[in-house]
Amino acid sequence: MKASKTQTEGQYHRTGLFEEIISRLKDLNIDLSNVKRDDIAGVDEFHVRGAQVSKELAESIDISNSKLLDVGCGIGGPSRMLADEYGCEVTGVDLSREFIRTATKLSELVGFSASTSFVCGDATELPFKDQAFDVVWTQHVQMNVSDKLKFYAEIERVLAD
Repeated sequence: MKASKTQTEGQYHRTGLFEEIISRLKDLNIDLSNVKRDDIAGVDEFHVRGAQVSKELAESIDISNSKLLDVGCGIGGPSRMLADEYGCEVTGVDLSREFIRTATKLSELVGFSASTSFVCGDATELPFKDQAFDVVWTQHVQMNVSDKLKFYAEIERVLAD
């Protein structure tokens, strides 16, 4: 049986995630007025194989300076990496309001709010115009989407020709 949107959201929900990250940064004596992307690397990508797989994926395609959609962005680790290392303008979308709140606050904290933005939304009903993005990026979120046909149809819809 496939998970519903509510089940998926509930499975990954964690209240106060940003505040927990801030607390851990303080415990590590990191100056909160000068936090770098590397300082949050330990929590930034909690998918299988973490940042390593994100970098491998990015290196396998030409995405430099793209307008990119990160579907299932979580707390925005890959989004910030793509903005930082590839000059992409990245929009992340995720079902979890807490992940979106945390992703937004982390991007502000490390200085990437100009090149990243985050929206709460459903991957099978993307809240974007047709052909709005040069590249659509997704990692591991597909396993939680029961309607794969609708998922990929939405990706195709928002992807520029």
